[in-house]
Amino acid sequence: MIAYFHSHLDTQTWDFSTPLLAVPPYQVELSTSTTSPLRRVYISGEGSESIRPQDLGLALNGNIVTLIQEIDQDPNIESLYDPSRPIPLDESTFLGLALIRGIRSTEEGHMLHLLTPLGEESLGKANAIIRNGAVELPLPGMLDWRAPNNHELVGVKWEDVPYLDVNGVVGVGGERRRFRRNLMRKGM
Repeated sequence: MIAYFHSHLDTQTWDFSTPLLAVPPYQVELSTSTTSPLRRVYISGEGSESIRPQDLGLALNGNIVTLIQEIDQDPNIESLYDPSRPIPLDESTFLGLALIRGIRSTEEGHMLHLLTPLGEESLGKANAIIRNGAVELPLPGMLDWRAPNNHELVGVKWEDVPYLDVNGVVGVGGERRRFRRNLMRKGM
């Protein structure tokens, strides 16, 4: 996933010289306005049914989303996000992934700060996004390896970074094994 965001898909090259947090993002408007490039949001995955339309900015911020081009998008859109609206998998073209590095909500909609390896031409075709909560950027993708110490993230001490817990993360099977030798087995 990290390699994908460091790639340049138009030239088929990679650039790891700058961490993702130092890469200038694209600013893309997300609103129901006919001039807005992104006009629809679809959310899938666990917990998606409990997201309210007024909390859309919170639900999208810091997430990896899929950029799609809906083939027959209705120009008369009433809302950006409707939880009951099905994802148009058969009527859309997958363009690529993007990381929403920041979001600024306004009365008209949202201004997204996107990181994506797509070129401007491909990004310009996107008119909707899909967020699936199961796809996340690994923690090393958020770090600045140019920092002189590893006790902070962009000048903020680890314990003060919101929504991030770095205390002893253990993967599946990484915990200490316990042997149970005192089990009574049948026939012994």
